[in-house]
Amino acid sequence: GLNKYQKVNHFPKSNELTRKDLICENMNRMNSIHGDEHYGFHPKTFNLPKDTSVLVEEMEKNPEQWWIVKPSASSQGRGIYFTNNIQELPFKQN
Repeated sequence: GLNKYQKVNHFPKSNELTRKDLICENMNRMNSIHGDEHYGFHPKTFNLPKDTSVLVEEMEKNPEQWWIVKPSASSQGRGIYFTNNIQELPFKQN
């Protein structure tokens, strides 16, 4: 248990909202359940390598579209970059 002077700064399953890869999964799942009417406010999001084929298809349909690449196991902006080139995507698991 906690002592009177202790505070809780982590809650069970809070990583579902704080990790980029998990929030992507949650938002995509909620969008598929409730539709764009309720969850159309967030951009198309993909987790690599799982969603590679869907992302490549999307990039081939819209070659001028730029994408933000964010490593799931990084923080404070490290490793983030923009691309519209399929060859620049990190296809391997971190």
